[in-house]
Amino acid sequence: DPQRKNEKRFCEDYRTKLSRSLPAINIEFNEPYKGVDDGFTTYLRTQFGDDQYLGIEIEINQRFVGTDNLHAITVALSESLRPEL
Repeated sequence: DPQRKNEKRFCEDYRTKLSRSLPAINIEFNEPYKGVDDGFTTYLRTQFGDDQYLGIEIEINQRFVGTDNLHAITVALSESLRPEL
């Protein structure tokens, strides 16, 4: 949800980290969805404030399924969540 400051900040930082690991992959916000569509994350936003909950969903384009890029994307998604020392 682009209106939730903590979610927006987290996603901007996460995209920066992912872009370092995946420079050839285009990483976009809220594509193809708006980020506020009805779903479980949207429901949880009604239950918890911006300082208590980050509702993040990641969609990987189907064109990467069955390719070497999928492994690189999976590794980058996981490693980019680790805190920097």
